[in-house]
Amino acid sequence: MCASRCRYRFIDPLASPEAVQQVCQQLRERFPAFIPRSEKELIRFLYAVRHVERRPVTDTQRGRPGRWPREDLLKAASVLRGVLERETSGRVALSSFIGQFIPILSFPSDVTEALTSGDINLQEAAQLARLTSERLDCTPAQARSTRKEILQAHLKMRGSQNGLRARVKEILGETAEVSTAQMTQVVAKVDELLEIDPND
Repeated sequence: MCASRCRYRFIDPLASPEAVQQVCQQLRERFPAFIPRSEKELIRFLYAVRHVERRPVTDTQRGRPGRWPREDLLKAASVLRGVLERETSGRVALSSFIGQFIPILSFPSDVTEALTSGDINLQEAAQLARLTSERLDCTPAQARSTRKEILQAHLKMRGSQNGLRARVKEILGETAEVSTAQMTQVVAKVDELLEIDPND
């Protein structure tokens, strides 16, 4: 009975720091002159690549000038698209790679271990990675311990992705509380919308 409810976890070969770095290294090898060497600068560069892909040329005159020439960003985008097509058989688009896979590079090591082992998927890892010592206002060791407890509970109860997101929001104090006044307004609105049949 339980086996039928358990979901199969697909281990994404691209969802690891090593795999992401390998893709980035291919990009560096193609354009060593302008692809940043440091990981931090590379992430900024790739966000600029994603941005320039979304904006037409006519938009580039507004605001402050870009840090990297538009031509270099477009060249990088073209090559990166080709690398992703080859490495993932077209499964991962450029925007998805930059928006979802590049952040893996800054995930805590315990989170990437759980991700690469297939215990959690990329979205779950992104939620756990939010539980940092800065956000929790504690030491790195305490933050790691909190993540471990949340992960173990999540795996034990075979929790959903939405359930984990809600738990993380609760821990970070991001859950929206509905005030009595708001609830009263909602109830009053519902009462207005309800039509009572006098024959009932």
